[in-house]
Amino acid sequence: MEEPAQEAPSAHPIRRRSRSHKTPVATSPTQLTSTSPHRSCVSNKTAVVRGKGAPFPDTYNGAPVWQPVEPFHKVALRYWSMCNNEQGQPYPVVACQADYATQLDSQGFYTYVISEDESGTQPPVPPAWLPPNATWLPWGAIDVPNILLLRNMLPASRFRQSVQAAEAAGCTFDNEPGVPVPYEDIVNAGQCAQGVMGAYYPVAVYCDTAVFSKHGWQECSAAAGVTVP
Repeated sequence: MEEPAQEAPSAHPIRRRSRSHKTPVATSPTQLTSTSPHRSCVSNKTAVVRGKGAPFPDTYNGAPVWQPVEPFHKVALRYWSMCNNEQGQPYPVVACQADYATQLDSQGFYTYVISEDESGTQPPVPPAWLPPNATWLPWGAIDVPNILLLRNMLPASRFRQSVQAAEAAGCTFDNEPGVPVPYEDIVNAGQCAQGVMGAYYPVAVYCDTAVFSKHGWQECSAAAGVTVP
């Protein structure tokens, strides 16, 4: 596998995608995106994403939409998920993990790990080094840049840290196909969204796989010099 044309930054927060142009978002009414146009898969590297999972209903087990999954007391979002897509039209999905399938720690935070598939099977199998409290997404094609999508659906009116709230606050940038987005616009939109969403805003770092497997997300964020919840 080749190194990226530009050295990938060790920290790259998830960004908000504008829907003012023709980027397909048909399956997702509101979503955050993390784009990295110079980054394709690099051997022995892993993307690690941390954020707080919003309370969601226990509908997977047959509960009504107003009944949250334990240990939550009130529903904040009807549904949320993290998806890995190829960053090129029509933005095909590599894999997704929905709220009910995402591991949360005792404080309600998730750790997503995006890495190259080592199993060679279909469907791909998480690597043996993945800790039990992390949720895995396969990288997909190793020669294609990818894009992470955090999807939020139907937030409760009292929940003001959703992607929808960030959109309402103007935390967006134009993302017209074929037109490069100025990096400053991405940074500004990301900082705006993080200010609105707080701990529910996903933060990603790019980490050596060996560092993560031995020392966890904490060492990855420390190595990147990034404050991660």
